[in-house]
Amino acid sequence: MKQNNPYFGILLPIFSLPSPHGIGTLGKSAFRFVDFLKRSGARIWQMLPLNVTSYGDSPYQSPSSKGLNYYFIDLDTLVEEGLLLKEEIDDSLLYHEERRVNYQMLFYARLPILKKAFSRFNKNDPSFIKFLEKKEYHDFAFYMLLKEIHNYQPFSSWKDADKNYSLEGENESISKHYDLYLFYIWTQFEFLKQYKALKKYANENGIKIMGDMPIYVAYDSVESYKYPELFLFDREHKPTFVAGVPPDAFSESGQLWGNPIYNWDYQKKTGYRWFNKRISDNLQIFDLLRIDHFRGFSAFYEIPFGREDAKI
Repeated sequence: MKQNNPYFGILLPIFSLPSPHGIGTLGKSAFRFVDFLKRSGARIWQMLPLNVTSYGDSPYQSPSSKGLNYYFIDLDTLVEEGLLLKEEIDDSLLYHEERRVNYQMLFYARLPILKKAFSRFNKNDPSFIKFLEKKEYHDFAFYMLLKEIHNYQPFSSWKDADKNYSLEGENESISKHYDLYLFYIWTQFEFLKQYKALKKYANENGIKIMGDMPIYVAYDSVESYKYPELFLFDREHKPTFVAGVPPDAFSESGQLWGNPIYNWDYQKKTGYRWFNKRISDNLQIFDLLRIDHFRGFSAFYEIPFGREDAKI
């Protein structure tokens, strides 16, 4: 019986790639890393989640389980596309020590330069119109526009008109801030265009891309805001329990992650439709997928909301 030869890969997050623009991107450094993998005999490039980050700068605490991190959009590629000028990048305060990511600086400097690129983008581009009409990133764009107009605060602190989700409120917010909505749709369009070019190059050179899907989502997320039935929330839209790991030999107090716990009864009742769609969406982007952590599917640890550690 013929056996497949074992092969290896390397874990390298996009943000760790060398870049003069404050954070690793989907640009030339990513393509050079593919070349390195090929020379070394590696067959897999494993990435951490590509999700957009929020406070804490962690892709495991994202405002959207689907939204892709616009910090990874390569600015030099935008120059090549005629959406930015080289001197605009040089003047955008994005140059600093290349060995560390300054997320505070990125927060204030990256969106303005991306918005400048978007202002020059042809919104009537047929491929963009098609992307927009598919509405795959509708929830992400809707929530991000709300986050922006509420100074990026969590939805639990928003004004009453927006604090509780309604379809009428969603339509009104998008209509009122439509250009901002289109901007966030464009970030996903541009990210995927650059990412697909990188993935195509990797696959052509025998490299598979392994993605990472966190099993839990953040409380401050569009999923928690728009689909509370997915989670164990009380009448005030607050978690009754949150996720974590019990105390063990490595941590006397355990690990308190703070993510809301799923309403598994509802998930089962609906045939795990939401989870199946989420996994399917990830497999549309990656060749391989790691679920972090798979243990959470077979058993999970819940901690009463408000506790300071994972002891119960």
